[in-house]
Amino acid sequence: MARARAEKTPPQQGIKQAREVILRLRRQRGALTKLAAELGISGQAVHKWEVVPLQRVLEVERALGIPRRELRPDIFRLFA
Repeated sequence: MARARAEKTPPQQGIKQAREVILRLRRQRGALTKLAAELGISGQAVHKWEVVPLQRVLEVERALGIPRRELRPDIFRLFA
């Protein structure tokens, strides 16, 4: 018997979108290192991120000009 593929729930879609932000930054040469310098943390710490940590969202929003709803739609879409 074949199982029907489960549809993604909204939180799963939000995490996927949040990961895409980090992937876009990784493709831009030096973007994560520059972000780390602006945040006052190590580049190594930023390179470990799969998504922007909740405690860093506002700082990253200010540094990059990317709205928090785009950085973490899994969290901030609830408040739209």
